[in-house]
Amino acid sequence: MQYLGIPFGPAVRMLLCHINTQALLQGKSTIDIAHNMTEFVKSIGLSVGGNQLQTIKNQLARLAASSVSLSFETAPDRTRNATTQIIKEFDLWFPRDENQHIIWDSHLTLGTDYFESLQMHAVPLNPKHLGALSMNAMAIDIYSWLAHRLPRIDGKAVQLHWGVLKQQFGDSYAEMKHFKADFIAALKLVKTQYQTANIEVVQDKGLILYPSLPVIHRKIYPALPGKED
Repeated sequence: MQYLGIPFGPAVRMLLCHINTQALLQGKSTIDIAHNMTEFVKSIGLSVGGNQLQTIKNQLARLAASSVSLSFETAPDRTRNATTQIIKEFDLWFPRDENQHIIWDSHLTLGTDYFESLQMHAVPLNPKHLGALSMNAMAIDIYSWLAHRLPRIDGKAVQLHWGVLKQQFGDSYAEMKHFKADFIAALKLVKTQYQTANIEVVQDKGLILYPSLPVIHRKIYPALPGKED
């Protein structure tokens, strides 16, 4: 046993998006992984140069060892807590030569609670958009958040103050001005992909979100409930 650390950076975000997509497309919590590391990394929109393959190995191990705990108030005197594990088990064989064909099947199994939640609440994302944002972790986070949030706004616009946004996207920033500069730069990058996102930036206040079209307009995952658009 060894300490792996917390998963971080763009690579693990792209990796998790790929895992979620495959779980929904395959319709099962245990999913098959590509037969060699090079194909696998390319399939999630990342390059195979430099140390990228080693990064993927490391981040996948960190993700598999992680659990997520949530705590939130449901009423002034009541708090709800939940803990889940994204990956319950994984059996991956990484040869020294990343282009070498893997002899045995490689697979991973998502946690039961996580897979059930994914089936009920997953939001489809555009793979081309993710590929364009794959080198910017904050941009991936903002894009995923807006893809979930904007189509669910019912009529009235929603205003979010910078303090709230900093808690969600930049709690590690020491100064608000640095967070705002990076957030706005990432948001501009996101809007080059999610072009129907209807958002207003108010420098002294924060963001105003308006109802917007989703990033994907048709159902592409057979495991998701609901009707065809």
